[in-house]
Amino acid sequence: MTDFEHEIEAREARLRHAALETWGAEHDITPEEVERLQGLEPALQDREIEARGFVFVCCFQNHYHCEDCDNSWSDSWCATCDDECGLCHADIEAEESEVVDVEIIKLKSERCSVCGETHEF
Repeated sequence: MTDFEHEIEAREARLRHAALETWGAEHDITPEEVERLQGLEPALQDREIEARGFVFVCCFQNHYHCEDCDNSWSDSWCATCDDECGLCHADIEAEESEVVDVEIIKLKSERCSVCGETHEF
């Protein structure tokens, strides 16, 4: 794993840590339980949160470049997804994506604060 990949992983871990603190405070989870969850690997955190009826949602800053018209742009989405070039309307895959925020939302019941859509998990 490169230094950049380690940096991205560490950033996501910090964002998950903060999301757990916010979620714990909003749902009367004891500080000890929040701390226990924060100490788990991400896959185990996912399972524990899902068992309580919630899911982690990451917000990504995606960076794009259209070779056809040399247009570059960035956009935030709750996925590392393709986007349409605003100039030539070509379908463009993200060149790079980075996690910029992590939320914990109820399964199948809340809208994403980033894109405003309801996601089915």
